[in-house]
Amino acid sequence: MTGNSQNQPAQEQDLGREELEREFPRWHTWQGISGLWYASRRLTSPPVVVRGEDLTDLRDEIRRWTGTH
Repeated sequence: MTGNSQNQPAQEQDLGREELEREFPRWHTWQGISGLWYASRRLTSPPVVVRGEDLTDLRDEIRRWTGTH
């Protein structure tokens, strides 16, 4: 179990902002001053914004949104 917790941060570091934006090119990502990550879908009306605690969580939120819309 200790091996998994040590690997988790490395997996999150592997997912970079640029990689996330390549995977979802219609989304713009940024990190807020509170440390949360945000993504907004470009050219949508009304605007769409999702958030996550880290880039992996943000990717999951984008996938969740795109899966329901």
